[in-house]
Amino acid sequence: MSKKSVNFIKNSVQVDQPIIQIISYEEKRVETHLKNLFQQLKRDQSFYFWDINNGLVKDNQFIKDSREPINAMNHLMKESPTGFCVFRDLNSAF
Repeated sequence: MSKKSVNFIKNSVQVDQPIIQIISYEEKRVETHLKNLFQQLKRDQSFYFWDINNGLVKDNQFIKDSREPINAMNHLMKESPTGFCVFRDLNSAF
């Protein structure tokens, strides 16, 4: 990821921007950068991954009834403090 992209994402996370869309063919690389950035900025909050096959996953634990994107988003909105979630291939769910 370019330094400009990393700074844009960092600034978006710092101001609690609710949604950041990243389109990339380098999914694992982007996820690694996001997770590292999140650990630097938001250490006390939860970090989730979502995909259509597994639903929400937090610390390698599957969240029950979260395979549908709306259910996953509802679960995240109930979290306190708010966390961070990477939705993989969300467009394929709609």
